[in-house]
Amino acid sequence: MQAANLITAQKLNEEVLFMIQSPSSLDHDTVDEVEFLDVSSRKLALVVVGPNGMFNIEKGAGVKVIFGQLSWTDSHGHQQTRTQATVPFGTVSTVVTANSVHAGDLGAAFLLLKKSSTSGSPPYSNMDQLKTHNIFPKRVPEQVRKMKFDWVKVEDRPWANGRFKGVEFYNLVGFHVRLADDTQTNICHIQMWTAGVGVSAGFHNHTDAIFCEIHACIVNGTGKGGMSWATVPDADFDPAHPDKHKFDSVVVSDLHEHGPLWRTGGDGLPLFRKNATVDYPWHAWLAGPRTEYGTQSFDVWIAFEFPPFVARSVRTDELFPRARGIYTLKNTGTGKAPTVKDGDSTDGTPIVGVAAHAAGRKDEQWNLVPAAGTDACTLTNLASGSSATSNWPPFDGQRLVGSRTSAVLGITSNWALVKAGEHDSVKIGLIGTNLVWSMNSDNFVVLDEERRGDARQLWALEKVAED
Repeated sequence: MQAANLITAQKLNEEVLFMIQSPSSLDHDTVDEVEFLDVSSRKLALVVVGPNGMFNIEKGAGVKVIFGQLSWTDSHGHQQTRTQATVPFGTVSTVVTANSVHAGDLGAAFLLLKKSSTSGSPPYSNMDQLKTHNIFPKRVPEQVRKMKFDWVKVEDRPWANGRFKGVEFYNLVGFHVRLADDTQTNICHIQMWTAGVGVSAGFHNHTDAIFCEIHACIVNGTGKGGMSWATVPDADFDPAHPDKHKFDSVVVSDLHEHGPLWRTGGDGLPLFRKNATVDYPWHAWLAGPRTEYGTQSFDVWIAFEFPPFVARSVRTDELFPRARGIYTLKNTGTGKAPTVKDGDSTDGTPIVGVAAHAAGRKDEQWNLVPAAGTDACTLTNLASGSSATSNWPPFDGQRLVGSRTSAVLGITSNWALVKAGEHDSVKIGLIGTNLVWSMNSDNFVVLDEERRGDARQLWALEKVAED
């Protein structure tokens, strides 16, 4: 492994801004790690690993992926994979029971939670036991190393607006993570929370925020705390007086994270309100009741606020997942093979149908890469190096093009392969829409409204090589 300074940190008002090199742009053996906070029996560190790279880890540490994908073989010999989110409304352990983790094809950035004795051991019966320690290394600016990360009672936050008076509910801010390139793409914002027994963190539905939020629990004080969400329409739920018959819950145990709680379409695409915010049901962290430990036992958890992203699909019975590799595609109705016209790598070059060759030429071959954490994939033409993409907004009859430019929300270049027809034929659908690939009469590949029995919308895939 090749260590490199891929992570920088700077003070941003009362928070820290981490800038990281894009994991996708790194060599596979390049890694970097920056420890920054010791709290609640864990040392928190930000780690970046290049594509398909390996990172050595102490068994029992936790990991929370914020970019790309991590995998490892657990103590039972099973392959474990983690991405930005697990299945909707579910939970998964963050604990690694191996000596190393491996990044996916795009590399990985993740929060590492290492064991520590500096910040005490749970259960925590009072806030004096939940001291925080700045452990930034000497390589970061002095003003960052001198920062204090204190727990602030939520009632004292300006945005509390008079709520949570006398409630044992505390907040610690915060850490931004962005890419260190011209785009300065936002990866996520991280902040921490702690709540005493019986505390509700307050039902809310993010009507003024455009993010997708995941929580990872460090300590579940009672073993019964976790996330709850309304199961009825927003208008039928009173967040100030929640009816237990109108919400569901999941326990988020020590060193576990929950999956998406926001509303999604069938392909895992977030649903948006008219004001462009992510459509959330009313939801809240509810701490558990009193325990044998006495009058108090605090929950401690971390919130990860991501830009909207595509989650796991709920159409698993219909999807036709394919392993990563090089494929040829052939349109069932015309026998034509799609290719980026003339192998041109210029953004916006149309994708056209040509007479298929028996062996498949490079211009007819497509690199299929499953999108981390989703049931969708990208398709990149080998000759042009550009990905099959629709323009935004997509519409019926729109020509598909090759593009090397980032798609809108990753949506317009993410495709779901849906079972259709015989002999493993598929329809290739744009996630979040009912538009699928079709070959028109002029031999352009276009998006069409999905129709039954239309052979021009059916595609045969044949794997010709591993990537």
